[in-house]
Amino acid sequence: MHYTQAFLAEFSGFSVSFISDLERGKSTAELGKALYIASILGLDCILSPRGNG
Repeated sequence: MHYTQAFLAEFSGFSVSFISDLERGKSTAELGKALYIASILGLDCILSPRGNG
């Protein structure tokens, strides 16, 4: 999508460091914020059971 971290930070109100942590898959990134960023980017998040279940 060619958005910069600075653009996403400004648009979302989150810090550039948070956007960077999220992009790098940092395990302590807050789920609610991550879902909000996904929504901004037009992404859907789908949850499904683990395994063969």
